[in-house]
Amino acid sequence: MEFNAGKVKWGLIFIAAGAMLLAHNYGLLSLEIKFSRDWPVILIALGIMGTWDGLFYRSRRKQQGGGNAEARKALRETLEEIEQGKISAEEAARKLKD
Repeated sequence: MEFNAGKVKWGLIFIAAGAMLLAHNYGLLSLEIKFSRDWPVILIALGIMGTWDGLFYRSRRKQQGGGNAEARKALRETLEEIEQGKISAEEAARKLKD
């Protein structure tokens, strides 16, 4: 598992901004900026999503590479055979199971 510091940083910034705006809406913090009631929740949600994605970041190259290339090729060939009517769905299932 990899860690993406940039996504975590922006996620934490959004969480902090949302928390400040939420505190302002409840009168706990005095700010000159006036936002609608829902903006803080949206910012906090975006921050949580960004932080989660940054903490559990996985490179797409790693997910798509390696031994999966052969399996994808076999699946593609099997699907083409089904489309062309060379084999039935049951035969394809047996072929892919092996």
